[in-house]
Amino acid sequence: MFSALRSRIIWVRRSSLMRLTLLFTAIFTLAFLLVAVVTVYLVDRQTLVRIDAELQATASQIDDLDDIDLPPGTFAFTADRKNDLPRPIGRIRTSWDGFATLDQFEFRGEKDWRVLVIEQDDEWIAVIKSLSDREDVIETMTGVYAVTAGLALVLAIGLGVWIATKAQRRFSLIKLTLEDLAKGDLKARVGLKHHDDDIGALASALDKTADQLERLVAQTRNLGANIAHDLRTPLARMSVNLQQAQDGDAGGLERAFDDLDRLSSTFDAIMRIARIEANRSETDLAPVDLGDLATTVSELFSPVLEDEGKTLALKITSPATIAADKDLLIQALGNLIQNARVYGGDQVTLFVNGTNIGVSDNGQGVPDDMLDKIIQPMVRLDQTRQSDGAGLGLSMVGAVADRHDATLTLRNLQPSGLEINLNFAKM
Repeated sequence: MFSALRSRIIWVRRSSLMRLTLLFTAIFTLAFLLVAVVTVYLVDRQTLVRIDAELQATASQIDDLDDIDLPPGTFAFTADRKNDLPRPIGRIRTSWDGFATLDQFEFRGEKDWRVLVIEQDDEWIAVIKSLSDREDVIETMTGVYAVTAGLALVLAIGLGVWIATKAQRRFSLIKLTLEDLAKGDLKARVGLKHHDDDIGALASALDKTADQLERLVAQTRNLGANIAHDLRTPLARMSVNLQQAQDGDAGGLERAFDDLDRLSSTFDAIMRIARIEANRSETDLAPVDLGDLATTVSELFSPVLEDEGKTLALKITSPATIAADKDLLIQALGNLIQNARVYGGDQVTLFVNGTNIGVSDNGQGVPDDMLDKIIQPMVRLDQTRQSDGAGLGLSMVGAVADRHDATLTLRNLQPSGLEINLNFAKM
């Protein structure tokens, strides 16, 4: 019991939400008290002004006390000399006349009075009025404010604690999820169903980050395994070629250099993808007309495909101008055309439609279960990994798409073929 109470106290001390709740409650209480004090003061002053006006009106009407009807709670006295007025009126007014408040002046069973002493027609007039109504009003207002303040304070603290506790539970879930992720549990998620406030949005962002982290870790593991697999064959082949060269085979050294060049190209591609993913600066972006870009790429790669008996068609419809890194886009489109040249059919199309640019072919396409996988580094349709290439071309295209916040989509065409599209609508 004591440990639970202690943990609760520690939670209250450390919880920023609870501290904010108590702070705003204190501010609300002080503001309420200030309003109450000012209101009571203003009502008190206004009441005295009203009473003074009544006393002044009553005094101005006094000619003969027997002929005037005094308001309830009001009494009047006349005398030839001020000292002849009833005590303590006469005693305290020997040197000054006007309005005053007499406290503890016992008269007619009441002790607090408001007094007006003036000289009129060679005689002194004293008009007094009981302040009991004023005191009743002040006491009533004070009581109402006290009860209202108490209820408001209880409601504010209760509601604040409830809101803070509810929010703190969600923060605790976020904290536990982060701790689980730090321990290596990449399956950990906050899992909040409602995202209608900033805490829910934070939890949703954390879950999305965890999804991305899990995907990247799995991708990294696969990348390491694939790199190891791809390096083993050329290294083994290089060793054999070097051994043959040592034994007098003149072509062995040349073949070893070829293997070394392929390894160097693989690592250059990996480093190029890493640089693209690391560079998120906006300074390299400039206006690029997708139509002009497609025309330039077509002129560069058309001769390459024609040499192999294939055609590169160009289709441009309402090209848009986007902010992009032109050199990176040329590399990405070149990789798509190269991929279509190797794996597609004999007809390759480079197309532009608004903010969309991409490449399609009439080849055999890609198995549906591989559409989302072939853009990952070192992933190839050749599961035996006997064909040339390292499976990095589409990965570089994906990195360029991420660099520009573009959407990369792959889809199989009917009756055959593959279309790869970059959509820059978000830019």
